[in-house]
This record gives sequence, C-alpha cells and structure tokens, in this order.
Amino acid sequence: MVDEDLMQGIMKISVDERQALCHPLSLLGELAVDLQLYRRWDGPASLRATQGSLEEALDKALGGQNKRGRTLDSSLSEELLLPPDADGKEAIAGHLACRSFRLKLLGCKGRAPKAGVPPGRAMAPSLKRLATLCLVSVRVASAGKEDIGQCREKGSGQSCNARISEDGSDSYFGYLWSIMSNSKDAVNGYEGRFQDESLTERTTTDEYYDLATDFYLYGWGSSFHFATRFLGESLEDSIVRHEHFLAAKLGLKPGFKVADLGMGVGGPLRSIQKFSNADVTGVTINDYQVRRAKKFAKKECSSASASHIEYRQGDFTKLVPDVFAPESLDAVYYIESSCHIANRTEVFLESAKALKKGGKLFSYEWVMTDRFNPSDPEHVAIKKGIEIGDGIEELVGIRGPLEGLNRSGFRILEHGDLVDLAEEWYGDHNVPWYFEMAQFYSFASFRSFALSEFGQRALGTLLWLAAQVGLVPEDASKTEQMLRQASINLVKGGELKIFTPMYYVVAEKV
Repeated sequence: MVDEDLMQGIMKISVDERQALCHPLSLLGELAVDLQLYRRWDGPASLRATQGSLEEALDKALGGQNKRGRTLDSSLSEELLLPPDADGKEAIAGHLACRSFRLKLLGCKGRAPKAGVPPGRAMAPSLKRLATLCLVSVRVASAGKEDIGQCREKGSGQSCNARISEDGSDSYFGYLWSIMSNSKDAVNGYEGRFQDESLTERTTTDEYYDLATDFYLYGWGSSFHFATRFLGESLEDSIVRHEHFLAAKLGLKPGFKVADLGMGVGGPLRSIQKFSNADVTGVTINDYQVRRAKKFAKKECSSASASHIEYRQGDFTKLVPDVFAPESLDAVYYIESSCHIANRTEVFLESAKALKKGGKLFSYEWVMTDRFNPSDPEHVAIKKGIEIGDGIEELVGIRGPLEGLNRSGFRILEHGDLVDLAEEWYGDHNVPWYFEMAQFYSFASFRSFALSEFGQRALGTLLWLAAQVGLVPEDASKTEQMLRQASINLVKGGELKIFTPMYYVVAEKV
C-alpha cells in the first residue's frame, strides 16, 4: 500500500506550515536509483522496492514536515483519488502526480527562505522538482515493449493507432497515463499536413485523433463537445443537456435506426441512446476511438442498453454501402464532426443515401460567423489557430452547411446559432461555451481544473519535464502545446463572436 500518512500529511497541513513543504529536493541520487528500478521492472517485488525508495526520498526531501493540521479545502481532493481498478504502475504515477498537484496548490514559488528553513536552503518551485520525481514512473508502461516510434500504413493514411493502447483505468490518472505512454509521433506528420495540399482531409482527421483523443479524455471525459450553459449548471450537466436537445429535435424514440457520424469515443451516443432507447450506430474514421468506445460500453452500459449500440470504423463520406444499406436509417446526427470536411455537400449526400424518405438530420456545426472579417489579420490568425489545433483543413462560414444540405436533397426545418440563442434564453445568467478555458484556474471539478489555463499549464509542465529527462518522447509535449494553442484561439474566437461551435441545423430528406 502507498504510505497514507505521507499522502494525508501533504493533503492536510496548517496554513503556517505550507511554505515549509517547499524545500528544494535533492533528488539526483534518488532519481538515478529509482530509474534503474523502473528499467528492471519485474512485478510486485520491484513495485514495493521502487515505492519504498520514492517514499523515502520524498519524506527526506520534506525534512520531516509531514504534519497534520487543518484540511486544505478543495473539491479537487475527492476527484484525485485513484479508482480501485488502477494497477500498480498507475498507482505510483497517480499518487506522486497527486502530490505534485497538492504542492502546487500550496503556492510553492521561488522566494526568500521563511523562518524555520535551514540556512543555505533557498525556496524553489517545487512543482517542477516534484513533477520530475513523479514522472520517473511513466517509463514502466513501456518496459519490455518494442519501440513505438514507427507507424504503419493503415486505413486512410499513415496511422499509428495500431500501436496506441486503450488499456488502463478510465480515470483522470488513467488518461494521464495514456497521454504519457501512448505514441504521439504522428504529430510531426500531422503538422506537415497543412503544407501539403495533395493529402486528404480524412488523413488529417485520422492522424489528429491519434494525437488528441487521450488529451480529450483527460480534459473532457468521453463527450468531446461544447454546450450552452446557465448559471448554477455544471459543465457536465450542460453537456448532457446539449445531447438531449439534439435527441428531442430529431424526435428519437424506441425502434428508430440512428447514426452518430463522427462519434468520438461514443460518450454522446451512449447518453442519447439511454435517453431515447433508439438503436444507434456510431461511426468514426479512427480505429483507436472505436476500441475506446467499446471499452466504455462494457463499463457503462447494461446488456439491455448495449444491445441497441454498435460502433464502426468508417468514413462518413462513404457510408453506403460500406457501413449502412441504402435508405435504412430514420435519423442521423453530427456533433461538431462535419467540420472536418469543408465540402458539406460531400458529407450530407451520404446521409441522404442512408436515410429513409422523411428521415431527419441534425448537426452542430463549427463555422465562422458573419462577424468574421477575412481582411482582418487577427481574425485570420484565430481561424488558422483553430484549424491546426483541431484537425480542420478549412473552416467554412454559416452558408457552407446550409447550401450543402440544400444541394443534397434536404429541406431545412430550422437553424440558428445557439450562442446567440442562449444569450436570449438565459440573459445575465448565460455562461459562455468557452468559460472553463477562459479561466486562469478553476477547482469546481477536475474537468474544470484540467480545462483552465492553470490546468493546461500544469499538464504542459509535467510533459515538458518528462521529455527533458527522457521519460516520454518530446512528441507528447509538442502535441499538448498544439492543443493549448487551439484552446487559446477558441477562446479568442468565442469572445469576438467570429466563431461558433454550435450552429445547429435540423433538416428532412425530401
């Protein structure tokens, strides 16, 4: 078992003793020993030895200041506990990463020594030093495995997802583990995609989700989308309501055959299926997401619910007959996914083939609004930042999806920007869709923390430090930096109202 006294000593301290925990850590010797232990990982015996060495080093570094006092008040406390299914490797990484977050919350920063600090021991930023200690553990995930730096040809293009594992617990630390241990070496090819016009949007999308899925799971959970929100509503509740809004607009009910096109890891699909009891088939171009979705379904769905769910790898511009028979569906929907193909006619024509006459289509569209000025350099830079950071080759304007539907044999029933509508509905209680990402910090929930600027920087620091000491490839840090730039530009686009992720359209096949 992990030393609970040490864990609780960090979580429960008095205000006056907080800075006493910020002593610099003399880790070089301990790190060298521990790294060798991890490289010789052979199961529980090594786990105990490694754990003991790390605990001793940390206890020594804290200088006996493992005292108890009043509780550090944070709703993050409960959410940072590891789930019972976490394995030994995740437990070490998780508990040590937890300590890093705790000491960061204590406010350890570079400053002059306070009373009680031994002479010659200046304060130091303990986040980075503790992060280095905790990240020694990440290499254990790949111990004994072959190098994962080479990609193989699969599907629509160069894909590494055959070597990306869905193993590990579905917890915050499980997702952090996946970020560190799964290959991200496609990032270099992905970035070059935007300078190579000969390669397709499908390749870009597939490679993007090889890179981004683990980060999305860590920050967003299993539903990768934004939502309208009102004051007093949690982020999680707003996301579920956004999904149920879609189901209600489509009139989904038991017996309906429905397609979720661009399903991600199936979070919205499972929510919508339980809400409507319809038969829902999810389609994504990315094989890793299919494997993740199947794992989630086993954990979250009853056998009754699972019998109404199916996951398929496929291209949603080639649905018939590859995935669905002609005119076999009652409804289809896209949740922030059709944006990966600029020519929406190409997208919606396939839906028309798969839908019965009178079948309905719903889409949450990522588009540039009419406030976007293509002659404004700032607007153009924001648009490009969103495109590169979110796997989109060309963001189109509002008329793009509307014209695509008209050309594909649909009659548009209703459409509008939920950003504007939410302001009308909720008034001064409206919460912008980008709220979490615009906060410097938030401890309302772990998800809010992870999406905040502080949370993103904390993850970036962990990955950067791990890359510097060779514990994870630099590609993981490089991917995080790319996604953080996407977040920055999404917030800018939202604040200027030149971009919306929730222009909704409801249409009927004629």
